[in-house]
Formats: sequence, C-alpha cells, structure tokens
Amino acid sequence: MQQQRAVHPRPAIHVVMGPNRLLHVGPGGHIRVATKPLDYAFSVVDDLGNVVDLPDGEAVLAECDALGRSICIVKPDPPTDPPNGYVEPDDRRAATMRGIETGLATADGEPILGTGTGSGSRISYDPADWPRPGDPASPGRAQVLLALLRQAAIYAKGADNPTDGRTLLESGR
Repeated sequence: MQQQRAVHPRPAIHVVMGPNRLLHVGPGGHIRVATKPLDYAFSVVDDLGNVVDLPDGEAVLAECDALGRSICIVKPDPPTDPPNGYVEPDDRRAATMRGIETGLATADGEPILGTGTGSGSRISYDPADWPRPGDPASPGRAQVLLALLRQAAIYAKGADNPTDGRTLLESGR
C-alpha cells in the first residue's frame, strides 16, 4: 500500500530570515514580521498563510510586496485595550494623496498637504486578540490582518485620504 500525502491547494508563502533579524515575506521581502517573541512571529506567518485563502488575499499580499515599501508587522507594545489592530505610515505626507490635508499642521497652524509619493508602514497586530473574546461579531485573525494590509498598500501607493472620515472596514480598503 502506497502512503498518501495531503497536499495544500496553494503554494506556501515565501518566508526568509533577513539580516535585520526580521522575517521577510514574499518574493521581494517587503512584508516583514518582528521575530520577538518567536511564537508571535510564527502566529503572524500562519495568519499570512490564511490571508492567501481569502477573496483577494493573495492579490493584496502580492501588491504589498510589489509596491517595494517596507511593511513591518509588530506586536503592539503596550497591548491594546480593548484589542485592536492599526497601521501607521512611516511618512504621513508621502502616504497621503498629493494636495490632500494630512491631518498635520505647521507650527503656524497651516495644514500640511500630502505628496502622494508613497510610504512604508508599521502594522501593530496581535493574533491573540482575534476574534475578540466574548464578541461573536468580531472578525477572525485573517480578516483583520487583510484589512490592515489593504491600508498599508494604500499608504505604499501614496493614495490615503484622511479627510474622507471612513474607517478601514467601512471604506472596504
């Protein structure tokens, strides 16, 4: 009798340890995962593998990697209470559409406008927070991470519009 092997329906995501001691995900390695603590890094990589299985998940991961901007996923410190995930651009002006107010102001109170050149970002995300305990309507880990990656892609393209007033989930971004 020949032994049968289970084969996953999709290829594994590409992960390597970079010289900066971060895990680099994807062919370009522009999505990066903090390795401390190590069990955190493994959980995030597992969630990235599950993102691929979501509608447009594989496309969003590929876009994030192809845009060439560093997207670093880290564990929130201190932990968020209540649990939450969020994305911060490395450069708010570059992440914001050209000519759109960034929400920042000069020392004189003049609004600072976006340049639209694109920015890397930092995703604060803890897989242990999802789904939220006791909240049956809370999204799962992969859905949360996908929403955060979508926002990071918007920052990387320099296409954010902070003046539209919508949340990540409301805007479908």
